Amino acid sequence: CRPGAGSYSLGAGLLDESGMRHPPRLMQATYQHGLSNLLTGYPGAVVGDDYLSQLLGAAFNTPYGALSLDLTHSNAALPGHGARQGQSLQLRYSKNFTDTGTHFSLCAYLYSTQGFLSVADAARVRDLAIDGNNLDNVSRLRDRMDISLNQGLANGTVYLNGSSQNYWNRSSGNLTFTTGYSGSWKGLHYTFSAQRSKDLLSERVEKQVAMTLSLLLGSDARSRLRTTTAHRRDQ
Repeated sequence: CRPGAGSYSLGAGLLDESGMRHPPRLMQATYQHGLSNLLTGYPGAVVGDDYLSQLLGAAFNTPYGALSLDLTHSNAALPGHGARQGQSLQLRYSKNFTDTGTHFSLCAYLYSTQGFLSVADAARVRDLAIDGNNLDNVSRLRDRMDISLNQGLANGTVYLNGSSQNYWNRSSGNLTFTTGYSGSWKGLHYTFSAQRSKDLLSERVEKQVAMTLSLLLGSDARSRLRTTTAHRRDQ
């Protein structure tokens, strides 16, 4: 935000994931305020059934790229299991190289204490608690690192993404790499991708290649014909 300017967002609804028996009601609010040409502050909060989290962060615009840092505190009441609370620290960095059309980002580095639960994890754990099931069936994130590299090429973009995750209630984590090319020709948009995921505990490897085609129908950008073909192999 520009110095002295601010913006806010409000949202409310039901977190209804596939297979969730007791979806919680949630309300989210965030606010951004420009403190200077280089610094923006942003508080936020999520309030819902048996859940409350507060966020405080700052974003810095520097000649070497954009950097943001935020701290989140969560408090989740789990039926029959008391309350769990903890903190999460996130650091993000991104840089655009306009001369070469390259974008690099260290999308998210997350470290959380053992009692921290994100909105999604809290909803899943709450669902298990209400039904009297084992809460460890939900993997609680301990740390995560995402790296992304995008390079403009011809009429499209080549991309490479990597992700590493570790969990509090698992002895090991997983690694995922995705690469692909996305482009367009006249009214046709196409994406070719390949993904490799590895569970570091079981050594199980999953490979997938996919192709997505999206064709614009007429002059209305909302009218599209879309098809996806994928092939997966486990090792």
